[in-house]
Amino acid sequence: MEARRTAPGRRRAIVVGVGEPLRRDDGCGPRVVRALRGRVGPDVELVERVADLTALVDLWDRADLAVVIDAMRSGSAVGSVRRLEGEELATVPGERTTSSHGLSVRDAYELGRALGRVPRRLVLYLIEAGELGHGERLSPAVDAAVGRAAVAVVEELGGDGERPSAAGG
Repeated sequence: MEARRTAPGRRRAIVVGVGEPLRRDDGCGPRVVRALRGRVGPDVELVERVADLTALVDLWDRADLAVVIDAMRSGSAVGSVRRLEGEELATVPGERTTSSHGLSVRDAYELGRALGRVPRRLVLYLIEAGELGHGERLSPAVDAAVGRAAVAVVEELGGDGERPSAAGG
């Protein structure tokens, strides 16, 4: 595969897992990033765990592509994977509150836009969580979704501009 050229001072891509691994399915974002280790090129920065979402603004600043993976509670089937990009980000469920996780991913994006510190392209993968109690074990449906999401992110990073189809629900 041909190396991608990036403007000086820019990174090609960053992948960030959001969530708390000690809260069962909330740890799915970091698990997806862990599954990507050894499967992506050196021009992709992997950040396994971010709990304070204000940190996203610093992490994705100057990236051509930022991929963020997080848990959601929307009422969809547990383990379903939703991919959002561009204007679709306005539809991100607002389940994150300032008391538990700081800003939502959507709020972090809006803050970054106001500061002029957003990636050229932002893609958000949301995995529907079931169990959010204490513990590290993912529910079976979310554990399976981690593998599907990892495949979709690898395809995303492959970069032909097409939307990956592997994330399905």
